[in-house]
Amino acid sequence: MTYSGTVAATMEAALLGVPAIAFSQVYARTEVVKWETTAHHIQEVMTRIAGSGIEPGSYINVNFPNCQSDCVQGMQVVRQGKRTLNGLEILEGNDPRQRPFLWIGDYKSDDAMEEGTDLAAISQNFISITPLQTNFTDPQQLERLKTAFE
Repeated sequence: MTYSGTVAATMEAALLGVPAIAFSQVYARTEVVKWETTAHHIQEVMTRIAGSGIEPGSYINVNFPNCQSDCVQGMQVVRQGKRTLNGLEILEGNDPRQRPFLWIGDYKSDDAMEEGTDLAAISQNFISITPLQTNFTDPQQLERLKTAFE
């Protein structure tokens, strides 16, 4: 999630108190993007999310699978998955002022398909809906560190 510009923009909106939803269409590099899948299903997704509401400090990430709209298996509300580093592209480049940068690119494959996650849902042609929050605090680590610094 932290590499996604779409999700980052949605997080910024949530930080400003604006309810926000990130929509992404999954695609394969070598194929034409299947925008009709998003176009066909987005209204129902938006209607259901609007009916449920978005809590302050929260935002929603929605991924449409890489399939034709009639092949979508349904919608799943799931937790965030975690990709492995297998096949991750890291490209070096220079910005317009010739300052070096690293661009973290696409994953060539996803082999982290734990059930109940967005990655598993989209791999099975489900639309994934993942509620996220702006508070990244790790409550367990917070308590351990409080103890360590007493």
